[in-house]
Amino acid sequence: LDEMGIADNVDESDVEDIDLQEEVDGDSLSLEPPPANISPLYCLPLYSLLSSEKQRKVFEPIPDGCRLCVVATNVAETSITIPGVRYVVDSGYEKRRVHDPVTGISQFSVHRISQASADQRAGRAGRVQSGHVYRLYSSAVFADLEKFSVPEILNKPVDQLVLHMKSMNIVKVGSETCSQ
Repeated sequence: LDEMGIADNVDESDVEDIDLQEEVDGDSLSLEPPPANISPLYCLPLYSLLSSEKQRKVFEPIPDGCRLCVVATNVAETSITIPGVRYVVDSGYEKRRVHDPVTGISQFSVHRISQASADQRAGRAGRVQSGHVYRLYSSAVFADLEKFSVPEILNKPVDQLVLHMKSMNIVKVGSETCSQ
């Protein structure tokens, strides 16, 4: 496995020999087609760059006979409550913007989340009814996670912050901050 836990030396003939069925809390997870009596999934994306109109769809009633599946980024970690979410599947990763002061370049890269983020994600399950979180990492990995995420402002170059404040007409920073 590489540092992200992804097997890089598995060829397709090995995949067929892997038993993909696993017992989790008495439920069976499998890649077999679902039985005919299972309702179809109604899948919706939820991420920050999605238009507001499309983001609101996760709060609207779903078609009769369907189960809601929301594929979300960290935007769903906040205090929003999506009706009907009973299960959360947490990968344990996030894409984060990181600034390299040596090169002066900011880029997005994938990092492990913090324990606080994992708890926030778990808190999204079962807000309206009973629910459960399935973490795709062990309790040992969870114990090794940082307690809290580094505040985003510490990963941004100062020039972006100053330009953003200037665009908001903020001319003085401190206890007497005011706008022009």
